[in-house]
Amino acid sequence: MNHFLLATGPDSDAHSERYGLFAMEILINGLLKLGARKSRLRAKIFGGATMSGRMGHIGAKNCEFAIGFLELEAMPVVASSLGGGQARAIRFTPTTGRVSQLLVDDDETDVFIPPAAKQSHDDIQFFGK
Repeated sequence: MNHFLLATGPDSDAHSERYGLFAMEILINGLLKLGARKSRLRAKIFGGATMSGRMGHIGAKNCEFAIGFLELEAMPVVASSLGGGQARAIRFTPTTGRVSQLLVDDDETDVFIPPAAKQSHDDIQFFGK
């Protein structure tokens, strides 16, 4: 799972995970190093909201980038929730591939999603407090 802020950046800062191209390459290469087969990878993409006009068309550009990148990599998109005007809080369970989404109102500043039931002491808790 990754979260990028911009599709690409200036050449001097292109190797930062805040940019989509680098973040996607790091994610996919990391999975391949762990033994994943590219032909079995599937994608779920979320985000790209226009947040009160503060960020211009960055969300739409990020959506275009993500869709185009996945098409070039021949990676099927099996679920998506893109665009709109609300931020999203995402919970992803890597072992099952399940994704939960909460749309966040613009005026909400603190979002709490109850954690999933713990299954071992090694679980990663994305939204716990």
